[in-house]
Amino acid sequence: DADFTGHAAMAANRWIASHWFMFFGNDLDRSVALAGEAVELDPESGWAHVMATFAAVLSGRADDARETAADARERARDAGERAGVFIAMGTALLRPGDIGGATRMADDFVAWAEERRFPSAMAMALFVRGQTLTEQQPAEALRTFERALTHIRAEIPGCWNVETLIRRDMIPLVHRSSPGDAPALALVALRSCVRHNETGNIAELFAHVATVLADVGHPEFAARAVGAAGGSLRSPTIAATVENTKDRLRAALGDRYDGHVAEGSGSSAMRTARSIIDLLETTA
Repeated sequence: DADFTGHAAMAANRWIASHWFMFFGNDLDRSVALAGEAVELDPESGWAHVMATFAAVLSGRADDARETAADARERARDAGERAGVFIAMGTALLRPGDIGGATRMADDFVAWAEERRFPSAMAMALFVRGQTLTEQQPAEALRTFERALTHIRAEIPGCWNVETLIRRDMIPLVHRSSPGDAPALALVALRSCVRHNETGNIAELFAHVATVLADVGHPEFAARAVGAAGGSLRSPTIAATVENTKDRLRAALGDRYDGHVAEGSGSSAMRTARSIIDLLETTA
């Protein structure tokens, strides 16, 4: 069992706080600092290294992320930490584009979760597996995400955070295969982020939503979504899609483009999300 006394307790406080600031508190710099403090206080904590891995990935330090993920793997002491390690390793491999490594890890994660009958880990394992398929096998990725949602509904209906992640990453796949369904899917994901204040997930969601809004004839709202998305949490593939959307929006909006982007970046993420929700509720 984990020892949550002395430095271990202080480290636990910091990696828990790091998680909150990363995914809900909208303060990546503070999250990164807290994760580093957690590792210093308890170098043997698997969870501290897991959070340090996420911090490195989201800060754009891919090499550090892979090294820290390996440290986390060596220190995982129970099933919960082991699941966290799989997720961190998948993120560390996917962000810089190591699809092969991420695929092997995701397959191991699915098998591990199945063997242990670990419902929440299985949901995340299927999510990571879907991510590895997105570029080269989009139809299979969509089926994998749908399998994950079915699993959540049947086994862990309260697992809204993973459900939001899955719906977020389904948007570009649905937009490609059945574009008329993409606005409704975006609406569901935005509502969940607002309901649970998921500031860590909403940046990439805005990146997907911007393209959907541009394609359904709402360039002003699309430009605001571009501004709200920023740049720190996007993968290279998402970044390339957003750059293409930006070019289209500049052509559509002309001199008004920069003002709408500034409006999105200058407003709170939740306020921008609510304005887009209001729009989609009347059009989706």
